[in-house]
Amino acid sequence: MMGGETASGGATSSEAAGSAGAPRPGAAGLPGPSGIGTGVAFDWALCAELIILSILFLAGQRPLAMDMSRAAVAASGVALLAVSVPIFLQGEGLRRGRRWAWIIQVIFNALLIPVGLVSLPGAVARVGSGRFGDLVVALVESVVSGTLLFLLLRPNTRAWVGSVSAREASARHGGRWLVWMVVYAIIGGAAIALNAYY
Repeated sequence: MMGGETASGGATSSEAAGSAGAPRPGAAGLPGPSGIGTGVAFDWALCAELIILSILFLAGQRPLAMDMSRAAVAASGVALLAVSVPIFLQGEGLRRGRRWAWIIQVIFNALLIPVGLVSLPGAVARVGSGRFGDLVVALVESVVSGTLLFLLLRPNTRAWVGSVSAREASARHGGRWLVWMVVYAIIGGAAIALNAYY
């Protein structure tokens, strides 16, 4: 009996060691995530907006509503360029399926929803004076953020983020998908950045 128990125990220990060293199963058998593309485009559009504003600021072009010295405008341009870096990395982390990026995205968009809702009435009022850009920003902050939050919190997205490897996520979100995300980001970021100048 003692010998049988030892042999059985040895087999169990071996199985446990093998299980501990086994790689994660990955997300191959899971349904695709929802909202990852929207989240990446959202982050990279914000990054593009900051880069465009930074270039304009460093060139001495300040928005019409800002009364700032040339030195302050240039300093703001440098600051915006610095802030754009972590925002780009956030979008890249989300594209690669990193859980920390998913958590940050959920918190960020959840906080933007009330900001957009509060600014929405004033933005609607300014449409009469030809300021459509403020309404676009308010709708992005409220409606787009709300939709994105809903998609990111869906069970299929949570399961995918919890199991996918960076290699799997990059393969899924690469190629033509990646090109379109960059195009969307540049167009959206430029539209919002240039709104401040008109």
